[in-house]
Amino acid sequence: MRRHLRLIILATLIVSLAACNSKPTVTQEQSKAESLLNAASELTAMSRPDSALTLLDSVLNLNGIDDTVHAMAVGEKANNMLILGRMADALPLCRQAISEGERIGSDEVLINQYSTCGIVYRRLGLADSAMWAYQHGIEVSKRVGLKDYVANLYNNIAVMFVETDRLKEGISYAEEATRWATEANDTVELFSALATKASALLKQNDYKGARHTIVPHFDEILGTGSTPLALKTASPMLQSCIKLGLIDEADSYLRKLQPVMQKVEPASNGSLGILEIEAALMHAQHNYMGELALWNRIETLCKTNQGVPQQRIMWSKAECMRLIGNTNEALRYMREAYKIADSTKNSDVNRQLSEFSVRYNTQQKELQIVKLNQEKATERARLMTIVLVLAVTSMLLAFGIVLILYKRRIANQRYELNLRRKYIEGLESERARLARELHDGVCNDLLGLQILMTTSDKEQTIPILKDIMIGVRQIAKVAADYVTHYPLANCKINFQATDTDRWQHIDQAKAFEIYRIVQELMGNIAKHANAHIINVYMTYEKWGQIVLEVENDGAQPQLKDSTNGIGLYTTTDRVLGMNGEIKRSETNGMYKVEIKLNS
Repeated sequence: MRRHLRLIILATLIVSLAACNSKPTVTQEQSKAESLLNAASELTAMSRPDSALTLLDSVLNLNGIDDTVHAMAVGEKANNMLILGRMADALPLCRQAISEGERIGSDEVLINQYSTCGIVYRRLGLADSAMWAYQHGIEVSKRVGLKDYVANLYNNIAVMFVETDRLKEGISYAEEATRWATEANDTVELFSALATKASALLKQNDYKGARHTIVPHFDEILGTGSTPLALKTASPMLQSCIKLGLIDEADSYLRKLQPVMQKVEPASNGSLGILEIEAALMHAQHNYMGELALWNRIETLCKTNQGVPQQRIMWSKAECMRLIGNTNEALRYMREAYKIADSTKNSDVNRQLSEFSVRYNTQQKELQIVKLNQEKATERARLMTIVLVLAVTSMLLAFGIVLILYKRRIANQRYELNLRRKYIEGLESERARLARELHDGVCNDLLGLQILMTTSDKEQTIPILKDIMIGVRQIAKVAADYVTHYPLANCKINFQATDTDRWQHIDQAKAFEIYRIVQELMGNIAKHANAHIINVYMTYEKWGQIVLEVENDGAQPQLKDSTNGIGLYTTTDRVLGMNGEIKRSETNGMYKVEIKLNS
């Protein structure tokens, strides 16, 4: 604090002496500017951005200073705007400093401002622009051999990946920054890279790894005197200790950090982050009243810098009230949190429009931004070409697949058509054969009847005529003749029909279908089963139901979901066409197909 006051007094004396000199020379103006700029840089390092901005404005208002000092003052002002979280004010200053650095050829200005500009772009959610700034900064730093700056820029890239939850890439870039910092023998950049790695490990819930990354170096970090570095490294370490339940250890490190906190602007992002951790520690210690008071303080500080979302503050205060037992206040804070959440959703469009304006509505269009846009346009054109080629290729491929599928479908339809045509031809042939089987005998009987009528009494011919009519309709007899004479070697075939007198009442079309079913089942057994016994039972139940059972001791017939032959398909089709039922079963090594039909 005393050092800070001495710097302010020194800077004020310099400005006062300049005012007393009515005709300052160029050399005097330049000397004052350099002194003020150095003092401002010291204040920035002490995290006193408001005080630093006052001195920087004094530098920029001086006449006769050279371009390098002017560019450095603009860049330092941008850096302090960044510390205060004023991204919209910082971005045009970054661009101005980069433009002036390119014009005068100052690598120092360019390196510093590429880094600051990248951070600003990152905070605004413009990751592509941030990466562009970091990469340009790395190129300049490697060209001039500044390894510590290379480490700083790699660390900034790592921070960007960690913030977007691309943790594996973030750790990789942090380790790259560590390597460059070690080569440069720069402890500040080394510890900063370790802090970034610890933050990534914390997000991965690797609390032990995050703690171990910082703890061995924390006293040395405090010894550097760098306030931003102390705050940056302390945050993941303290959070890890709390997550691991090391409450006393976290409390000890917070006490060590108090001298650093006294040097920091209370409303800065770094200070607010540590205060949040302190509140979490109080929560773990069940000090809910102390935590509530701290959240009230954070809420007051956030009126100037919204470093902590108001919704989070309300939720935390509601939780404290709930644990204290004040349910009414807890409910009130919860309602406030919900109201803020709704307001945040409604303001998303305005925020996006504001970012759009920050990005595009600027009065200075630097050469580097133009080059970036050109590079993006070239890349976009290349990608569009690739997309077009892929689209055309995909269309041709799709057309080829559709054509192949269409031809295959036509071939399948033709195959099915041929199968059905053969089936119909076979069916007609079978009808003709059955007609012969049913009626050839009848013709012979009728011829005999004709002869008998010419030689005998007509009354004697009536019973004979009735027998002939019954023979025509007796499907049981025809089926018995077919089954018992089936040409199957080494196989015993048994046929049994009950109530043979009742079979004459079956409709002729249904009788034919039953006969055809018997044929197809016998043929299926002959082709696909190694049967030694075949039993065929035909039963005409008293209530008018016809039951056909065909069983064998060979392989089980496949009548359902079969594609082995059209005969199996049509057997099921015939049964269902007569509103019948078909099922198969296995009992004691006999495979049976049972068919039930209504007469």
